[in-house]
Amino acid sequence: MGGGYGGYGSGPQVTQRYKALRVMAVLYKVLAFILAGISAILGLITLTSPRTFGIAYYGGANVLAALFWFISGALTFVFLFGAGEFILLFINIEENTRITNEILQRRNGSSS
Repeated sequence: MGGGYGGYGSGPQVTQRYKALRVMAVLYKVLAFILAGISAILGLITLTSPRTFGIAYYGGANVLAALFWFISGALTFVFLFGAGEFILLFINIEENTRITNEILQRRNGSSS
């Protein structure tokens, strides 16, 4: 048995399609890291300084404001990174469907 797809040698050549979608997926992932980093920095600034962005926080309000930055940064990261992965998932589903279609067409064409 050869490697690849069901003993068909190395399998069909896969042409990369949807380059713009791939770029968008990468941009979503990069933006996720950037915004998460900015949120973490703002959270640390809010946590450590007595006066943040012109607002004087008293007592536990500093901690609550910092917690807001950390949670919003984490949620932003999860959703943006997930959006990038979601785009890649659909691209991979299309590629796998196309490969399966090519293999089945070859199999049906060779048996008749």
